[in-house]
Amino acid sequence: MDRIFSRHDHEYRPLASGTPPIGAPWAPYPILLRSGKRQIGTVVSCPDPVLAERLAQSFDFLWIEMEHGALSTNDVQLLAIAAKAGGCFVLVRLPRVESEALTALLDSGVDGVVAPRVSSPEQAVQLVELTT
Repeated sequence: MDRIFSRHDHEYRPLASGTPPIGAPWAPYPILLRSGKRQIGTVVSCPDPVLAERLAQSFDFLWIEMEHGALSTNDVQLLAIAAKAGGCFVLVRLPRVESEALTALLDSGVDGVVAPRVSSPEQAVQLVELTT
């Protein structure tokens, strides 16, 4: 069995149901993606943390939409905190690949980012380099 560690060096062992325990580190989402289990989520494009928390109670993940919306980095942080309180994972779509807000978004508590219109390996490498 592969050993997965979070940034807090806690080992995560998925429950039989595939559902992470409350307060689990961020590492389980990649495990669930690799498991092949269908994940059901929804898109959030309004800056309402109460709505995000309520939606999080019914879905596996929330997709915070920055590419086609007017959300700020601060809005994303509040939505991510609310979604975590509701018990689901958080993905955010960047407004563009060259987003200068990438590191701030990663630090805001999201579990992953979706980069729009990445069409070459060079663009993917550029995106990864922005995080270092």
